[in-house]
Formats: sequence, C-alpha cells, structure tokens
Amino acid sequence: MRVNRKFSSSYRAGMMLAAFALDRLIGDPERPTHPARLLGETIALADRGLLPRLKSPLSRRIGGVGLALALPAATFLGVSRLLRSLPTTWSMLVEVWLLGTALAGRDLGEAASRVQRGLTVSLDEGRRQVAWIVGRDTIEMTEAEVVRATVETVAENTSDGVVSPLLFGFIGGAPLALAFKAISTLDSMVGYRNERYSDFGWASARLDDLANYVPARVTGLAASIVGGLGRKGMRSWWRDRVHHASPNAGLVEASFAQALRVRLGGKARYGGIEMRRAEVGGDYDPPGLADIDRTVALSEAVGLVVLGAGAGALWGWGDADAEHHDA
Repeated sequence: MRVNRKFSSSYRAGMMLAAFALDRLIGDPERPTHPARLLGETIALADRGLLPRLKSPLSRRIGGVGLALALPAATFLGVSRLLRSLPTTWSMLVEVWLLGTALAGRDLGEAASRVQRGLTVSLDEGRRQVAWIVGRDTIEMTEAEVVRATVETVAENTSDGVVSPLLFGFIGGAPLALAFKAISTLDSMVGYRNERYSDFGWASARLDDLANYVPARVTGLAASIVGGLGRKGMRSWWRDRVHHASPNAGLVEASFAQALRVRLGGKARYGGIEMRRAEVGGDYDPPGLADIDRTVALSEAVGLVVLGAGAGALWGWGDADAEHHDA
C-alpha cells in the first residue's frame, strides 16, 4: 500500500514532466485522431444537428447544459477506460501523449512569433497572422493593435492552454486534463454572447469560467514571481482584474501587464462592434514589437514555474506519505 501510494504521486509527476517535454519538442501536430480535433468535430455535430431542433430559449439553454456536462464527463470516462484497458507500458506512453495534446505551450509561442515575423514583412501580413489566434476583427487593426492583441492572447492562453491542463493533469492525469480540454473547446466554439449561442453556449461559458478560476490565479501568481513584482505590483493587478468582463482573463492580462511593464486593454472590434475595455498597467507604455518575444518568454517561464511546483508538491506528498506509513 505504501509503495503504491508513493508510486502514484511519483508516476503522476513523471507523466506531467514527460508530457511537458513532449509538447515543447513536437508541439501539437494536426492529425485526424488528435483529441482536440475529435472534440471539435463532436461539438460541431451537436451545433449542426442539435441546435436547429431547439426552438425556444429554454430548450436551447437545457440542451446547452446537457452538452456542457455530457462531453467532459464522456471524455473523462472514455480516457479512463482506454488507459485501464492497455498494458502498463502502453498505458504510460498513451497517457504521456494524451497529456501532451492537452498542452499548447509550444503552439502558443510559435503563433505569436508568426505574428511578429509577419509584422516585419507588412502590416497586412501581421493582420493575417493575428487573425488565426484572436476572435476580434483584424482587417483594420493598426500595428500597435496587432501587437497588443497578440500579447493579450498569449497572456490569456498561458492560463487556458498551459497552466490549467498542467494543474488538472497533476490532479487527475490524462482523463481530467482531457475533460478540461473538452470544457475549453466547448467555450471556444459555442461560448459566445451572440444571437446563436447566448442560450445554447451559456453553460459552456460558465463551466469554463469555473474550471479556469483557480488556474488563472495561479498564473497571476507565477507571472508575479517571474516578473519580480513586489506587493505594489501584485496589488495593482489584483485591483485591475475587476475591470474585465471575464473573471479570469482580466486577472491574467493585468498580471502580465505588470510583469512585462506594459499597458494593455483599450478598444477592440468584435463582429463590427467596437468595445472598450479598461486599461491595465496604466503606468506603462503600450507594448511594442519586441514585447511579443518578452511575452512568449514570460509565458514559457510561467509554465516552468507551475510544472516545477506541481511536480515538487507531488514528490513531496509521496515522500511524506511513505514516511507516515513507515512510522
């Protein structure tokens, strides 16, 4: 019993270290069997097949709740059953791969770098590249707006695409990390406040807020550590978090703004409608082209801090548990 418990914590830590290394090594190559693609196709099928049949706001709300609960649950149970059905060695290898697919650190950095390189070619190329990673209108963006959108997106996705899957992976391995990926994918596809999805995607958006609540705050703390923020800087981003519509994205953006010493927020257009968000990091200048590299470096450092802390905590728990039972 002692050995199994210690092995379980050490095993989980080792799995996450290997998965993080795998993501850094090969990223997230597109394959028909990639879990995120399968999740996306499932959601698209529900969007096409289920949503048109739901005629009233109440039926769309109920259908959306069902989808938001069923897909993560089915993902968790399906991955758990798959891993249990495999021989030990294959189960370990498959779990590392699945955990790696839940992480998006390398792809996030590469996408930001493509925007930066695009801007060195032309503003139109920068707009074209940033359109792949943001949901806002890009056709009329200035260079400064392209840069700001990139920095803000890297900040938000450091929490959603790196820290959250790390934490869920540490807690529940690949089943829980992929269940979180299902929640995140649901939010990215149907969690919009527009005419089509305001009811159907309501539960997906709220569940994503809940799932990312703790990871966003861990991200903010890690960014503060990496950025060398003192109490004043940390109080600033904690104060500024409330100015964003999202309970999580605003906090992460504000912490990155303080860690990078840049000003984020301001106007952006979504679906032809201009929206203005409160600025964070107001004591600093807006980010410049070189700050994209700095943002990617900060994102990578945040991931390493959370990885190291999580692995250390699991190994420490395993050692303490073993000593307790030995006693």
